[in-house]
Amino acid sequence: MTLGANFRSGNTDQIDYSAISHNTRRTTESRFNLDYLGNYTKTDNQSTTNNHRINSNFDWFISKQFYLRPIFAEVYIDPFLNLDYKATLGSGLGYNIIDTSKTEWSISGGPAYTYSKYKQVEQDQRQSDGSASFVLETSYETEINKTIDFNTKYRGQFASSDAGGYSIMQSLHSK
Repeated sequence: MTLGANFRSGNTDQIDYSAISHNTRRTTESRFNLDYLGNYTKTDNQSTTNNHRINSNFDWFISKQFYLRPIFAEVYIDPFLNLDYKATLGSGLGYNIIDTSKTEWSISGGPAYTYSKYKQVEQDQRQSDGSASFVLETSYETEINKTIDFNTKYRGQFASSDAGGYSIMQSLHSK
């Protein structure tokens, strides 16, 4: 878990908060991941950034490298993008390219359903919309030394433009 805060004062008063959480439970047959990424900024007592993303998935290993992902889900909230929320639910397949005691690199993807609910819409538009989508993800983790780990994840989601279009999420952190 990584928490961050910046406080700036002067001509403009600004406060930034950020949080990243990556949780994994792994057995010889399965893996469960739960990730959170959130950002909040307030400038001169007015909120200018406020987004939150929760991802979760369950993997069932068929072999050392190949796994089924019977379920994955994501919820994304960003009022500044006019999103009350965007929810995705799907299933897919994955493959561990590297799986050693120090390094893991995997790719996964599959079909999903994306549902978006908007905060405000024009008179002739719908308040919410859903569509079939496709999610593609890669995750890389390596142990640089005993105290420093490097973790990165890229996730692309492709849906109809009415349901929010495509989005690319990148999460990078070290501990």
